[in-house]
Amino acid sequence: MGETRLEYIQLYPTVRCNKSCSFCFNHAIKPCDDLGHSSYLRLLEKLIKHGLRYVDVMGGEPFLNRELFKIVQSTLEAGLCINISTNGILKKSIKGFLSSFDDRVTLGISINSIADLEHSKDLIKTHKAVTKSVYAKKTGFYELTKQILMLRPRRHYIIYPDILGNMDGDYSIPFFEFYSTWNELFSKEAIEPVFCSGFLPDEGTESLRCPAGTKKIGILPDGSVYPCNLFFGIKEFYLGNIFTEGLKKILSSPVLDYFREFTSSPCKNTDCFLYNRCHGGCPVHGLVHYGSLNAPDPRCYKIKKYI
Repeated sequence: MGETRLEYIQLYPTVRCNKSCSFCFNHAIKPCDDLGHSSYLRLLEKLIKHGLRYVDVMGGEPFLNRELFKIVQSTLEAGLCINISTNGILKKSIKGFLSSFDDRVTLGISINSIADLEHSKDLIKTHKAVTKSVYAKKTGFYELTKQILMLRPRRHYIIYPDILGNMDGDYSIPFFEFYSTWNELFSKEAIEPVFCSGFLPDEGTESLRCPAGTKKIGILPDGSVYPCNLFFGIKEFYLGNIFTEGLKKILSSPVLDYFREFTSSPCKNTDCFLYNRCHGGCPVHGLVHYGSLNAPDPRCYKIKKYI
């Protein structure tokens, strides 16, 4: 059975947001107080002891947390690198923030429309921010991507969308279609795809079902720990609280046994060109849509029953 080798955390310093995004999967998260700096220092101590070196700050909108500056500063002082994902709305705060830190802090700005691009254009040009877009079937996605690249961001990513709600619409796309489109239209332009390695495993993780609870964990502002951020609020996957329990104990939860070992893909689409490499997709999507971690990923395999 594969061992847990935690590399990074998905940290939510706040669950508040200032924009309703059509692709957001966080709507079901219950409100809670923001993560304070003093609490984060306790968390940081535990992470360092476990050997982590990378913090991925998500949300909610991180810049709504009044103590984000102190959180980032303490992270860097501890020798860790940190990434912050934002929708770019709080531009004034972001500009002041970027001028204060070195390259160990990366800023990922979500650009999913021409309006988003116009709003964040000066941030991208001046600060060479990392940009990312959620892939959609809607007309104009390729043109939007070209306009983003003209601003020369530090890097650009195309994200495979999570669909934990309505399966209809622009963001409901089979993984093989996403991967083919990226390979055909974007791979030559040095654009990197972002997708769960529950589909195609990263090098060295072929024995794992997916990275949840193995390479990463998700932590809410109140210290609640889950295998990954997509499990937030699903009570049977609550692993414990980082502020009251040791990280070693949390990571030894039998709940994580499923993710530590890959046996066979639940997908029955054996004619898919990725079938022999794919681990079957994201277990959370199977659980939410079909009631089982062992169900096939519904984005690729829309069925009423699975075998």
